[in-house]
Amino acid sequence: MDIPSLQLLNQAEEQDITMTSAQATPIQKDSTHAIQSEIQMLTSGASAGIALTVQNAPLVTPPAPKARTLRDRATAAAARGDAKDTQHAPSRSPLDKYTAASEMPRVQDAFPAALIANLDLSLLDEWFSYEGQKLLIVPFEDKARDPDLKHDIGEKLLTAVKEITTAKRASIGPPVPKSDITKLRQMPITYLAYHLTQAEYNTLLSRHVWSSEAITFRVIPTDPPCPDFLFTLRGFTTLDQSHIHAMVSKVWSDEETKNFITCEVNAARIENKKSTEETLIHLIKSLKVTHLKIKNRGSALTPHFNIYTDGKATTDEELWANLRTFLATRKYTLPLQGTGKVIKAPFNCGACHGVDHPRGLCPFPGIKGWNGPTYHAEDDPRYRGRNYNRIA
Repeated sequence: MDIPSLQLLNQAEEQDITMTSAQATPIQKDSTHAIQSEIQMLTSGASAGIALTVQNAPLVTPPAPKARTLRDRATAAAARGDAKDTQHAPSRSPLDKYTAASEMPRVQDAFPAALIANLDLSLLDEWFSYEGQKLLIVPFEDKARDPDLKHDIGEKLLTAVKEITTAKRASIGPPVPKSDITKLRQMPITYLAYHLTQAEYNTLLSRHVWSSEAITFRVIPTDPPCPDFLFTLRGFTTLDQSHIHAMVSKVWSDEETKNFITCEVNAARIENKKSTEETLIHLIKSLKVTHLKIKNRGSALTPHFNIYTDGKATTDEELWANLRTFLATRKYTLPLQGTGKVIKAPFNCGACHGVDHPRGLCPFPGIKGWNGPTYHAEDDPRYRGRNYNRIA
């Protein structure tokens, strides 16, 4: 047989063997199943054995890493980028340092123009001649009266105004007293802010009082509303302020008070008669009485009752002053108690400069998150030995 024929025969035999192998018999199928099951059992057993071996293997401490210097570690961290986006803490608003209270108490002045009463009038004329919006700024604490500190305080106020408003041209003028003012307690404490934009003006007025650890101050418009506080009544040995309220309300509703209102309305200009009457009636009806728990030097109770109206409802200083003068001259008498004494400006708070409470009863330190000065009358040496040095 020649070679080509032999090759063809071999190819045919290989093809037959392949086809026969592909067509497995039932016996072959069962054998295949058995083999596969046996393989799975062996594999599972082997895996369990490996796991058991790992579990029972003794704990081996890995070798200690090669010691590296701080320089090596810093270089490696820089290469990995570990310090990316971690160089700075999250940015904070400059306003976070100021007490963020929804409502600040109003500081009560002795009369509407008290803040500018002792300022040099020529200074006010110069201030009003400047362009832009203007505000009055009064820093807290007694040190505001010290002439040697006014430039330092002015710098702190300017810094605060810059932080709060991001102003570009804001300026702060320190107070200059009148020539006849010589006593420290009479020194003006009002700073004059100017060159403000309308937005900066609105921002500063939005909180009324700004308090940080560096400086605390209040902001007042150039046409401030009148005070709510009228005067204090003392000399009554009672703790029941409802009796005081009823007594005052009775006096304010009598014929003499009605005659006073009529006289004020008649004296007003024709276009102002209606508003004058409405304002006076509103002020009288808005009577409010609060009890100050005061003790004297011998720890005896000396009740003080503050008399308030809604003074902020008007900017008519003359009308407010006339009403306060009239009401302060009235007699306030209780059965079994006698007649009380009227005091127009009984206190001068060493914190906020309000005239309706001593520093030991200042309402500001009680505000949540307060950053300004905190005072306790018992620990304040400047109030020791005075009539109003303690609170009940």
